[in-house]
Amino acid sequence: MPSLPIRFVFFSLRTGRVLHRSSKKPLVDNVAAARAKPSVEPSNRVKKRLEVRCEQRANGQVWHIDNKGGSSRLSDDRARKRVVFFHGGGYLYPVQQVHWWFVAHMVSKHRIPFSVALYPLAPEHSVQEFTAFAADLIDELGAAAETQHLVVMGDSAGGGLCVLATNELRRRQRPLPAAMVLICPWLDLDASQPEQQVVQQRDIMLSVASIKETGELVAQGGNIAIDDPLVSPIYGDFQDWPPTLVFGGGDDTLVTDSRRFAAKVPSARYVEAKGQMHVWPLLFFAEARKAQQQIASFITNLPIVADTRKNGDE
Repeated sequence: MPSLPIRFVFFSLRTGRVLHRSSKKPLVDNVAAARAKPSVEPSNRVKKRLEVRCEQRANGQVWHIDNKGGSSRLSDDRARKRVVFFHGGGYLYPVQQVHWWFVAHMVSKHRIPFSVALYPLAPEHSVQEFTAFAADLIDELGAAAETQHLVVMGDSAGGGLCVLATNELRRRQRPLPAAMVLICPWLDLDASQPEQQVVQQRDIMLSVASIKETGELVAQGGNIAIDDPLVSPIYGDFQDWPPTLVFGGGDDTLVTDSRRFAAKVPSARYVEAKGQMHVWPLLFFAEARKAQQQIASFITNLPIVADTRKNGDE
């Protein structure tokens, strides 16, 4: 059962209508309203406390966040590992402050450097475009001399993008990420599982209708069928998949995606929390902090192996 603090927040969200599972406004209007707001960056406090650098790229940005003095101060294997993080938001909405809070905590508490990708968004950009952006970034950062192991991580749609980009790298016959962390990933844009009709009754954030509407918009932008593995990666091939840690929430309509992934990738470590909402490991409650510790341990305990790209044997 969720702790008392998180149950209080769930009650507040439900009764105060802070979060909306659906809206009477057209989806494109909601997206436009969100985009009209000032872009969210790491807070001034985070910029003072941590080493923060923004790299401009075509159609996007990459924010590199590390402890002051960099990872060279670390005495263990974390000095050679980096996370590239893809934020959620249905491929439509920009990064939110909760993402920056999560990343800042992981960097400062667990001393793991992060690179946060602000990738091109739908519907202006197609799934092919943001998949290529992510795959290019993963390939580049994985080949960097200072990185021994690159871990890809994402929440919701960002988790789906981790899978899409990894499959794109495999298609290109490029090295895959060393490991992956999927936080309540969105892997089936059609929300096609009957069980989701039941779970949505407990979900304070998402509904089957809202998932389908968003998925159709994203798929149409790429002129792709909604169940094509190029946009709904749950239908793809997971043979020889990198080590993966997956989180699901029992009260999250997308929990079926996490369960289906775990079933298709038996080697994956799956953590499901009863009564938890969508992307709960990003938050600050006791249950979320435990999940964040699990993430840090998973990354820290990855064995260091040789990468031929560092030796010029590519």
